Amino acid sequence: MTSIADRVPSERRSPGRQPNWVRIGGLPDSVHVSLSFRGDALKPSVLTGALRCQPSSAHQRGDKGPNRGKEDSWGTGYWSLDAGPWRREEISVAIERVLRMAKCDVTTLRRLARTFDGRLSCGVSTERWNRCFEISSITLERIAKRGLGLIVDIYAQGPELVDVVGRPRKKTRSRGGKT
Repeated sequence: MTSIADRVPSERRSPGRQPNWVRIGGLPDSVHVSLSFRGDALKPSVLTGALRCQPSSAHQRGDKGPNRGKEDSWGTGYWSLDAGPWRREEISVAIERVLRMAKCDVTTLRRLARTFDGRLSCGVSTERWNRCFEISSITLERIAKRGLGLIVDIYAQGPELVDVVGRPRKKTRSRGGKT
Protein backbone atom coordinates (compact mmCIF):
# COMPACT_ATOMS: atom_id res chain seq x y z
CA MET A 1 0.00 0.00 0.00
CA THR A 2 1.32 3.45 -0.89
CA SER A 3 1.18 6.48 1.39
CA ILE A 4 0.04 9.95 0.40
CA ALA A 5 3.66 11.07 0.27
CA ASP A 6 4.41 8.33 -2.26
CA ARG A 7 1.84 9.86 -4.64
CA VAL A 8 3.56 13.26 -4.65
CA PRO A 9 6.07 13.52 -7.48
CA SER A 10 9.58 13.16 -6.07
CA GLU A 11 10.64 16.57 -7.39
CA ARG A 12 7.93 18.21 -5.22
CA ARG A 13 8.71 16.21 -2.07
CA SER A 14 11.00 17.45 0.69
CA PRO A 15 13.31 14.70 1.96
CA GLY A 16 11.87 13.14 5.14
CA ARG A 17 8.72 15.36 5.16
CA GLN A 18 5.09 14.67 4.45
CA PRO A 19 3.45 17.02 1.93
CA ASN A 20 1.37 19.92 3.27
CA TRP A 21 -2.15 18.87 2.20
CA VAL A 22 -5.20 21.11 2.23
CA ARG A 23 -8.41 19.46 3.42
CA ILE A 24 -11.30 20.00 1.00
CA GLY A 25 -14.77 18.59 0.45
CA GLY A 26 -17.29 17.19 2.89
CA LEU A 27 -20.62 18.36 4.26
CA PRO A 28 -21.47 22.03 4.68
CA ASP A 29 -20.69 23.29 8.19
CA SER A 30 -24.40 23.62 9.00
CA VAL A 31 -27.85 23.54 7.41
CA HIS A 32 -31.28 24.83 8.39
CA VAL A 33 -34.61 23.86 6.79
CA SER A 34 -38.08 25.29 7.24
CA LEU A 35 -41.49 24.65 5.72
CA SER A 36 -43.39 27.88 5.15
CA PHE A 37 -46.57 29.30 3.67
CA ARG A 38 -47.45 32.87 2.66
CA GLY A 39 -50.65 34.55 1.57
CA ASP A 40 -52.93 37.51 2.20
CA ALA A 41 -55.81 35.26 3.29
CA LEU A 42 -53.61 32.99 5.45
CA LYS A 43 -54.96 32.43 8.97
CA PRO A 44 -52.29 30.77 11.14
CA SER A 45 -54.85 28.84 13.24
CA VAL A 46 -56.30 27.24 10.09
CA LEU A 47 -52.86 26.05 8.90
CA THR A 48 -51.93 24.85 12.39
CA GLY A 49 -55.10 22.72 12.46
CA ALA A 50 -54.68 21.40 8.92
CA LEU A 51 -50.98 20.53 9.36
CA ARG A 52 -51.59 19.21 12.90
CA CYS A 53 -48.45 20.82 14.33
CA GLN A 54 -47.46 24.09 15.98
CA PRO A 55 -45.56 26.65 13.89
CA SER A 56 -42.15 28.00 14.82
CA SER A 57 -43.38 31.41 13.65
CA ALA A 58 -46.73 32.69 12.37
CA HIS A 59 -48.75 35.85 11.84
CA GLN A 60 -51.64 36.98 9.71
CA ARG A 61 -51.91 40.01 7.48
CA GLY A 62 -52.35 43.19 9.53
CA ASP A 63 -50.88 41.76 12.76
CA LYS A 64 -48.49 44.15 14.47
CA GLY A 65 -44.93 43.02 15.04
CA PRO A 66 -41.28 43.50 14.07
CA ASN A 67 -41.19 43.79 10.29
CA ARG A 68 -37.86 44.47 8.59
CA GLY A 69 -36.32 45.87 11.74
CA LYS A 70 -39.19 48.12 12.86
CA GLU A 71 -42.58 47.75 14.54
CA ASP A 72 -45.13 47.59 11.75
CA SER A 73 -48.14 45.72 10.37
CA TRP A 74 -47.44 42.59 8.39
CA GLY A 75 -48.45 42.96 4.73
CA THR A 76 -49.20 39.26 4.25
CA GLY A 77 -49.87 36.17 6.34
CA TYR A 78 -47.05 33.76 7.17
CA TRP A 79 -46.72 30.32 8.80
CA SER A 80 -43.36 28.57 9.26
CA LEU A 81 -42.12 25.31 10.79
CA ASP A 82 -38.38 24.86 11.44
CA ALA A 83 -36.74 21.43 11.22
CA GLY A 84 -34.58 22.47 14.16
CA PRO A 85 -31.55 24.69 14.81
CA TRP A 86 -28.64 25.11 12.40
CA ARG A 87 -26.55 21.93 12.55
CA ARG A 88 -24.12 19.84 10.53
CA GLU A 89 -26.12 17.14 8.75
CA GLU A 90 -27.18 16.00 5.31
CA ILE A 91 -29.72 18.49 3.96
CA SER A 92 -32.05 15.63 2.87
CA VAL A 93 -32.22 14.48 6.51
CA ALA A 94 -33.40 17.94 7.65
CA ILE A 95 -35.93 18.13 4.77
CA GLU A 96 -37.35 14.70 5.62
CA ARG A 97 -37.59 15.70 9.31
CA VAL A 98 -39.62 18.85 8.62
CA LEU A 99 -41.92 16.98 6.21
CA ARG A 100 -42.60 14.38 8.94
CA MET A 101 -43.34 17.14 11.48
CA ALA A 102 -46.33 18.22 9.36
CA LYS A 103 -48.69 15.40 10.29
CA CYS A 104 -51.25 15.88 7.51
CA ASP A 105 -51.69 13.78 4.39
CA VAL A 106 -50.04 14.58 1.06
CA THR A 107 -53.27 15.88 -0.52
CA THR A 108 -53.85 18.40 2.29
CA LEU A 109 -50.26 19.64 2.10
CA ARG A 110 -50.48 19.97 -1.71
CA ARG A 111 -53.73 21.98 -1.40
CA LEU A 112 -52.19 24.29 1.22
CA ALA A 113 -49.02 24.70 -0.87
CA ARG A 114 -51.05 25.72 -3.90
CA THR A 115 -53.26 28.12 -1.92
CA PHE A 116 -50.56 29.70 0.26
CA ASP A 117 -47.29 29.58 -1.74
CA GLY A 118 -45.84 26.61 0.18
CA ARG A 119 -42.10 26.13 0.07
CA LEU A 120 -39.14 24.53 1.73
CA SER A 121 -36.38 27.01 2.52
CA CYS A 122 -32.92 25.54 3.00
CA GLY A 123 -30.03 27.54 4.41
CA VAL A 124 -26.58 26.08 3.82
CA SER A 125 -23.64 27.63 5.67
CA THR A 126 -20.00 26.92 4.99
CA GLU A 127 -16.88 28.43 6.46
CA ARG A 128 -14.53 26.54 4.14
CA TRP A 129 -14.49 26.10 0.39
CA ASN A 130 -15.57 23.12 -1.68
CA ARG A 131 -18.40 21.90 0.55
CA CYS A 132 -21.28 20.13 -1.11
CA PHE A 133 -24.69 18.67 -0.45
CA GLU A 134 -27.10 16.45 -2.31
CA ILE A 135 -30.86 16.38 -2.27
CA SER A 136 -31.73 12.81 -3.19
CA SER A 137 -34.18 12.00 -5.96
CA ILE A 138 -36.47 10.37 -3.38
CA THR A 139 -36.55 13.60 -1.34
CA LEU A 140 -37.09 15.71 -4.48
CA GLU A 141 -40.00 13.44 -5.44
CA ARG A 142 -41.56 13.88 -1.96
CA ILE A 143 -41.23 17.67 -2.27
CA ALA A 144 -42.79 17.65 -5.75
CA LYS A 145 -45.71 15.38 -4.71
CA ARG A 146 -46.57 17.93 -2.03
CA GLY A 147 -46.46 20.82 -4.52
CA LEU A 148 -43.80 22.66 -2.52
CA GLY A 149 -41.26 25.08 -3.94
CA LEU A 150 -37.60 24.66 -2.97
CA ILE A 151 -35.28 27.53 -2.09
CA VAL A 152 -31.60 27.01 -1.27
CA ASP A 153 -29.63 29.94 0.19
CA ILE A 154 -25.88 29.39 0.46
CA TYR A 155 -23.87 31.40 3.00
CA ALA A 156 -20.08 31.44 2.94
CA GLN A 157 -19.76 32.20 6.64
CA GLY A 158 -20.79 30.74 9.98
CA PRO A 159 -24.47 30.44 10.99
CA GLU A 160 -23.91 32.79 13.93
CA LEU A 161 -23.65 35.55 11.31
CA VAL A 162 -27.08 34.74 9.84
CA ASP A 163 -30.23 36.21 11.40
CA VAL A 164 -33.49 34.35 12.01
CA VAL A 165 -34.97 35.09 8.59
CA GLY A 166 -31.84 33.93 6.78
CA ARG A 167 -30.22 37.24 5.83
CA PRO A 168 -26.48 37.60 6.54
CA ARG A 169 -25.76 39.87 9.49
CA LYS A 170 -23.39 42.74 8.98
CA LYS A 171 -19.91 42.12 10.32
CA THR A 172 -18.44 44.96 12.34
CA ARG A 173 -14.74 45.57 11.98
CA SER A 174 -12.50 47.95 13.76
CA ARG A 175 -10.33 50.10 11.49
CA GLY A 176 -7.96 52.49 13.10
CA GLY A 177 -9.93 52.57 16.34
CA LYS A 178 -13.26 53.21 14.57
CA THR A 179 -16.14 50.76 14.18
